[in-house]
Amino acid sequence: MALYKVGAASAAEPDWTVEAGVPEMTRQLDLNDSLAEVSGCMLFRHMFLRASQTQQVVDYLKLRWADV
Repeated sequence: MALYKVGAASAAEPDWTVEAGVPEMTRQLDLNDSLAEVSGCMLFRHMFLRASQTQQVVDYLKLRWADV
C-alpha cells in the first residue's frame, strides 16, 4: 500500500487526493480482502505512518484493523 501517494497530486492517480486518500485506501483493502490469493498487505514506508498528510488514512487503518 503506497502511503506516499496520499495527498500527492497526480494526473495518473487522482483518487489519492480525494478525502485525504481514505476512499482509495478502502478500495484497495477491500479488493485485497476479496481475493483468496491475497493474505495481507504491506504499507510502504513506515515513516509515512507519522506524516501529517497521511493521518486520516492512518486513523482509518486503526479503526479498520482494531479487531484484527
